[in-house]
Order: sequence, then structure tokens, then C-alpha cells
Amino acid sequence: MRQTLAAPENKPQTDGATVQAIDGQPDAKLRGVEILQEARVPPKSLLKNLYARWEYLADQEAFRRAPGLILLRLISWRIRCLLQQAAIIRLPRWGIQMFLPAEWRGLPKLIFAFREYR
Repeated sequence: MRQTLAAPENKPQTDGATVQAIDGQPDAKLRGVEILQEARVPPKSLLKNLYARWEYLADQEAFRRAPGLILLRLISWRIRCLLQQAAIIRLPRWGIQMFLPAEWRGLPKLIFAFREYR
């Protein structure tokens, strides 16, 4: 949906043609945003968020030692969460088993992904 701004009231109006600024000229910045949205280019904040998550993973000792295993566990956990399938993991070093509810956000994901590594 494209909007124009009327000069007297400064209220958005839909004309269905082009995006125009208050002075009646096409607003290139707004049109650029529309083009990016139509091309499905992710916003910069999404890319920054993805980069921050990658940096977090790269800082983890377990990920540095076994990146493939950790990524596989994260993918597996994501699928488990989508299927709402909880997990029971063993932690032999401590001699315990843990029940982890299928929650994408929070501690269960971290325990599942970064549990004892070799």
C-alpha cells in the first residue's frame, strides 16, 4: 500500500499510485523501502540480530570444539520445539538425567545444545 501526504493536513492518504512527500514530489527513501520489502530483503536489524547470535555461538567453548555437533543439536532442538516434543538427556559426568521441556527460548535449549561435548 502506498501513501501520500496531503500538504494542508499532513495526514496519510492512499492513492494507489506512488509515494509522495509533503511537497508533492516522489519520496525516494520511502519508495526504496517498498522495493526492498517487495524483494524480501531482510531489514538491517534482522541481519544484526543474526550476526549477534553467530558471535554468541562463536564465543562458546563447546561450539569452538565441535561446531557441527552444536549446530546439529540446535537444529534438532528447533524441530523438537516445533513438534512440541520434550527431551530427556543424560549427563554422565554428573550421573544424572534431565527432563527438558520443548521451549525454544530459555535454558532447556542451552542445556540441550551445549551439554557435555567431547
